[in-house]
Amino acid sequence: MLKKISGIFLSLSFLLILTPQLVSSQGLGSFANAISGANEAAELSGVKEKGKEKAIEEYIQSIVSVALSLIGLIFFILMIYGGFIWMKARGEAKEAERAKEIITMSVIGLVVIILAYAISSFVITRIVAIGQTTK
Repeated sequence: MLKKISGIFLSLSFLLILTPQLVSSQGLGSFANAISGANEAAELSGVKEKGKEKAIEEYIQSIVSVALSLIGLIFFILMIYGGFIWMKARGEAKEAERAKEIITMSVIGLVVIILAYAISSFVITRIVAIGQTTK
């Protein structure tokens, strides 16, 4: 179960990292054109009011932050669950080993979540900076 969750999260992280290359390969020209196109679409759909400072990048950043926070919370809960199983094991080697495995995977998951948050925050701020320099 944890391997499946880790695999899914890792796949989504790679997709997030590769998104700029996918956008630039669609013939939009540059990141600035892609961002201005996304802002224009947001204005037309009513997500962003015309003339307001809040851009589509900020919505994307908040969605990514919330998603990573929820996933981090899940791994934290799994770590507490592993500690509970370990306390309940009462010396049984099989249960204690299972609990150690859950705790280890949870710690690895939390590290991956923190790194994914840092990378996504860095990438989004760079995209915003590129969009602001070309205006």
